[in-house]
Amino acid sequence: MLRTTSQLTIYLAILFSFIPILVFSHHIAGADLSMQAVTTTNKNFRITLNIYIEDKNSPIAGANLEEIVVIFRKRDNAKMERFFLRRNQPPAFLIFQNPACADLNKLKIYHSIFYLDVFLDPNTYNDPDGYYIMFDRCCRSQELTNIDDPLNTSLAVMLEFPSVKDVKNSSPIFSELNGEFICKGEPFSANFIATDADGDRLTYSLVDPYKGFASFNTSPYYDETPRANRPGVNWLSGYDKNNSIPGTPPLTINSQTGEINVTATKTGLFVFAILCEEYRNGKRIGATRRDYILKVVDCSSSSLPKPVLNYNNAEIKNLTICTGSMANIETVDNVDWVFQWKKDNINIPNANTNQFTLTDGGKYTVVKSSKTSCVKEAISDPLMVTVTTNNIGVKIKPDNASACDGENNTLALVNSDQVVAWYENNVFLKEDKSITVNKSGQYEARIIGTILCPGISTSDKIDLTLFSKPTISTPQNSYLLCPGDVINLTTNNTASYTYQWYKDNIIIASANSNVYSTNETGNFTVKVKNQSCEIESQIFKVGTQSNCTNSADMLYIPNIFTPNNDGKNDTWEIKNIEKYPDCEVFIFNRWGENMFYSKGYLEQWNGMINGRRAPVDTYVFIIKMDAYNKPDIKGSFILVH
Repeated sequence: MLRTTSQLTIYLAILFSFIPILVFSHHIAGADLSMQAVTTTNKNFRITLNIYIEDKNSPIAGANLEEIVVIFRKRDNAKMERFFLRRNQPPAFLIFQNPACADLNKLKIYHSIFYLDVFLDPNTYNDPDGYYIMFDRCCRSQELTNIDDPLNTSLAVMLEFPSVKDVKNSSPIFSELNGEFICKGEPFSANFIATDADGDRLTYSLVDPYKGFASFNTSPYYDETPRANRPGVNWLSGYDKNNSIPGTPPLTINSQTGEINVTATKTGLFVFAILCEEYRNGKRIGATRRDYILKVVDCSSSSLPKPVLNYNNAEIKNLTICTGSMANIETVDNVDWVFQWKKDNINIPNANTNQFTLTDGGKYTVVKSSKTSCVKEAISDPLMVTVTTNNIGVKIKPDNASACDGENNTLALVNSDQVVAWYENNVFLKEDKSITVNKSGQYEARIIGTILCPGISTSDKIDLTLFSKPTISTPQNSYLLCPGDVINLTTNNTASYTYQWYKDNIIIASANSNVYSTNETGNFTVKVKNQSCEIESQIFKVGTQSNCTNSADMLYIPNIFTPNNDGKNDTWEIKNIEKYPDCEVFIFNRWGENMFYSKGYLEQWNGMINGRRAPVDTYVFIIKMDAYNKPDIKGSFILVH
């Protein structure tokens, strides 16, 4: 926003003429910044500042119309630009769900939103280290319990963003705040989650609030000086960022969800700060801070009865509605009660009666408070609402089609992750998204609660039959072969079973009975199936007999060779083959193609095929011994370079 020097002087004079009123009558309770990409004419970003002001006695009309933010370059903290953000709508008071307690403890906070659409020139904002926006404003409440000299400690928040030229990015945006206070000794939680338009991963942590440099004793009442160091507040003894609100536990934040939790052990007004960092492809590209206060008060030990949520005069905890439909939920009313409905732990604006009409999915609760006395508020059990479309009902699918009796089989819903009620043979088991079973039976999933979709299936049944495990013989420790021998590997024979044999984890074609005959060494297994139930045997280890008769005439056939010209096992050498000059040696690849043939075996195979190296693979051989009235010798070997 461009201004002449005279215009700026007049503006500042007017602005500062009423700031002292703001400083002494109002105190800054919190603030945060965001920056969103926009496509308006000649603008590319909208900078937004949220300010939360404690308001005890002064009229809200005294709130400022403009606030100032300054952009600095990270690399050298050089000042880039100053912007005047405009408040374009009246401030709004935060909604306290327990107004009687809020009034008793003089809790009154209003929220002002300031923003400006700006143009950040990519040719100017192109530093790879990025930039940051500062808002530094006097003054904090002198009632703060956990920091030193709060009235002279201004509030400062920062937003970090990457090079505009290199990265298209919108910063995280913190969710709107509810009016909240903490009852001493009672568990407290609140949602400080942020959203990111680019889908970047967000993480949350508690950090030291900044100690700003603005002061009501000087003019102007904001700070825009480039600074290499941004110090944190001066904590009083016993306090720090991890103990900003003392408790058991003290104030903590969930690093993934942004939810804060505390069971406070001390009353007072406490300041804390949350850092939300954004990551893209594992790299940190930006961050924004929220600085805020929460008050811990002594609440009455008495409490109101817990509200019960009803639909059509019946209690309800789960509800499925169709897209575009609505449901009216209510709880018992009383003239002395006030209500605040919440969706996903966030106050719903203007939802302050005992009835609420919902149209969206989520977790709904209602908080009931007293209009006339400061007693503990009561919160309902959550109502889980799922939105679905017509013709999408409940359908069960098992995850393990080959499970045997006694083995786990998980049943879940197709295209749905909703919680349903599970039954076995019409006996209730549990409520969950899935269920794990290990025996046969009829299993049913039923939608919990009421469903408002016409024609949709509300339950599904599956008759699950888990067959008993097949009986498999236990192999002996080892099986030994002499050259020319054939050995039978055997497992139990049952007419209803099917079989498949494997050698070294490779399927053996047409080996589909309970017996497999082989003259090869190796590790053999068999998979046996009883209907849908399949198990695999232990290993049948077949080796070479060391004390075979006529050992001088035995053929020693390697099961692996490495033709890589290193002088070791470069040929497929068959010992004693020279004793059988009229034998015929055939070598085939896995597809049955002949790779090598020799009458006799005077020239050993060197792993070449038509002048090229044969690929790494398993090869099959046949040695025909017809000239010696001996059976053919068959087997396989592995070629490795």
